[in-house]
Amino acid sequence: MSPINEYIVTALIIVSIVVASMTMATSLVTPLRTIFEGDRLKMVAEKLLTQILLSEGFPADWGSKAGIANNELKVFGLASQYETTREAYSLDIDKVARLDASNPLYLSPEYASKLLNLGNEYGFALEFIPALTISASPNLNGVEVTVKNHESQLVAGAKVAAKLYWVEPGGLYKSSTTLKATTDPTGMCKLKFSDISGILQSGVLIIYVDNYGTRN
Repeated sequence: MSPINEYIVTALIIVSIVVASMTMATSLVTPLRTIFEGDRLKMVAEKLLTQILLSEGFPADWGSKAGIANNELKVFGLASQYETTREAYSLDIDKVARLDASNPLYLSPEYASKLLNLGNEYGFALEFIPALTISASPNLNGVEVTVKNHESQLVAGAKVAAKLYWVEPGGLYKSSTTLKATTDPTGMCKLKFSDISGILQSGVLIIYVDNYGTRN
């Protein structure tokens, strides 16, 4: 083989080695970059959840005070200002209500994002799902209560308390005693009100459920 051909072959081999090395380096760097970005997003998400769920915001009563406009809210947080550390992750219903677009005191996602210092690099969405879903069906002298969790699974062993308020003919206002029961393996329990007879046509039923600390 002539020296020129040897140089050409050598050059081709070197180029092939360089290209192969670059390809291998790229294939190694891409997964590492993906892992790094995933870890970074996870850290940002954890910080956001901590801020949103455990901070009261500032002013702490911004949810219930109509006089606190959006531009007066300095720190965004949904935790209830009256809860103790023992009851962490308990949200303030008034603050959550201000995230509803139909609320006159609506707090826009853009402003919340600004308060959380997310800038234009990140976005976020909040979805609230009830931890417990309670349904009640009236029956003779009482009511049948069914409790399900956030995955629509029937909840057994949940403690149920109920109180009934109604108005009888003539405008007589009455209320029942507080009844208590525990849901069976089918997630149901029956409560009988001895104060009434027959099926009640109208009234207000208040039901409280405690499932090992998860309350509704």
